[in-house]
Amino acid sequence: MKIQQSANKVTGTSAVKGGTARTTNNAGAPGPGAAGASAGSSLEGDAVSLSPLASHMQALQTQLAQSGAADIDTARVAELKQAISEGKLAINPDKIASGLINSVRDLLSAQKKS
Repeated sequence: MKIQQSANKVTGTSAVKGGTARTTNNAGAPGPGAAGASAGSSLEGDAVSLSPLASHMQALQTQLAQSGAADIDTARVAELKQAISEGKLAINPDKIASGLINSVRDLLSAQKKS
């Protein structure tokens, strides 16, 4: 079984047959638990099983990766970075506080409905 590399990885530990574990970081490089898994054994041909929750999370991550690029306005981010570095960013605490209060109200009303 061949596991294909993807651009966005779920960070964590996966169970591998034989009682060993292998971790990877978001770049696909072996993490802290990888040394014990690769020392003295070949992972080729071993089985990896994901829990239903992990499979669901992987599917959600794929959906987010496909639609996520449109969620960030990179031009606006660059504009904000430049304003911060030049000391020209105006912070309006009243607007921030109002936004937080509105978000909490929305969350509380959604919680009451469910």
